[in-house]
Order: sequence, then C-alpha cells, then structure tokens
Amino acid sequence: MFYGPGSVLSHLAPKKLAGLNASGCRLVVLADRMDNEVSFRRKSKIDNMKSSTDLALERPLETVALWTLAGAGSVITNQWASSFQANARLV
Repeated sequence: MFYGPGSVLSHLAPKKLAGLNASGCRLVVLADRMDNEVSFRRKSKIDNMKSSTDLALERPLETVALWTLAGAGSVITNQWASSFQANARLV
C-alpha cells in the first residue's frame, strides 16, 4: 500500500519497479495523486529533471501496467488527482 503525495513512481523510480519481483503480492493499493501547494512545488522541481519517458510512466495506466508486469495480482489506484482528505476517507 502506498499513501502519499504525488504519484508512487515519483518516489520509486520506474526502472526499480520494473526490476522488482512482486509475484507474491496479490493486491497493490495506491492512494496517491494527492497534492497541496507544498507537495506540488516539490514535484514540479523534481519533474524538471526527469525525462519525458519517466514522466509518461507516472500516469495511472502506465503505473498499473508496470505493477502488473512486475507480478502484482491486482492494482487499485486513483485515476485522477485527489485531495488528502478524500484519500484518507478512501483508505
């Protein structure tokens, strides 16, 4: 389970996830894509240093595809950005 600001792949590099063996993981819950002003500024600074390929992999469908390719059985994630309060209720 991941619960945090931004997308999970802004904290975990896509190439590290691609090499991860998640075959024993039956369910991945990603309560991400929540931002406030501070986290949005931090993410913007970090995104300026990333390649367009890495940024594309942080989108919801690509993130789910990477998790399933790593071996996860099921993935639950937000498709759109959300507030901290909405994700707290979800979790």
